[in-house]
Amino acid sequence: MSMLLGAPAITALKALGVLTPVRAFDLEFFSPVTWDDELRLEVGVTSVGQHSFSFTVLGYLTHTLAFSASISYVTVSSDLRKKTELPKSLKKALSTGISKQQ
Repeated sequence: MSMLLGAPAITALKALGVLTPVRAFDLEFFSPVTWDDELRLEVGVTSVGQHSFSFTVLGYLTHTLAFSASISYVTVSSDLRKKTELPKSLKKALSTGISKQQ
């Protein structure tokens, strides 16, 4: 998110007046991962909707796929705490990240 928004993610989202609670999260491990393991993460935007967006995350130990995850967020106005549309700048930033691996 920070790479797409060009600033620390939480700071940028707060400036846009939105919060992004998790709507859904799925994680599957294929190999054991311990506390001190160094992981390489590949993150991609998989969908951008009117009120939500989703990522996939692949975690590698060297060249071994250790886990796969998907996570979806919904946008909520920071003042009213109600579902709100994605701000245009957030939607644009996320849309540029679709099919890219970060």
